[in-house]
Amino acid sequence: MGVLIYEFVVGVPPFESNEAIRTQCKIKKGEFNLPNYLSEDVKDLIQGLVKLKPEERMTLDQVKNHRWVVKYKDYVGRYYE
Repeated sequence: MGVLIYEFVVGVPPFESNEAIRTQCKIKKGEFNLPNYLSEDVKDLIQGLVKLKPEERMTLDQVKNHRWVVKYKDYVGRYYE
């Protein structure tokens, strides 16, 4: 989920590199950068989800109640009314 959110807000995958082997290394290490233009809220959410160890990741309940999700939960619905 964190990788998808990253792609949605940044536009590219978090581990992307010019070389496949470098991309694989970044994935294995969990190495990625968050652009400065992202809000602190979305950075916090992504960092809470993109963890190598599953037990360290935010739970679904934590995600649903995260301040960034709560702030924008009704945003998409505005376009479909």
